[in-house]
Amino acid sequence: MIAITLSNKFLYVTDAAHNTIVGFVIGAGGTLSGPTTGSPSSTGNFPQGLAIDVRGSSLAVVNQNDNTLTYYSIDSTTGKLTTGRP
Repeated sequence: MIAITLSNKFLYVTDAAHNTIVGFVIGAGGTLSGPTTGSPSSTGNFPQGLAIDVRGSSLAVVNQNDNTLTYYSIDSTTGKLTTGRP
């Protein structure tokens, strides 16, 4: 799964093989210019879905194999994910 912030500054993708979320900085022309600060971020077992809130300040991850949600706040400058709701 892929999610992009409304500001088009950051892209997040699930990595179910490693139970992580990988973040990328979106550069000029839509190119991926590198990882976000602190990427990858650990999540639950077998992440399969992502959703970013309308303010672009939080990310929710659906973890299929343990039937949980993991919440992160998104740093608007670096894209770093911090576990927990803002």
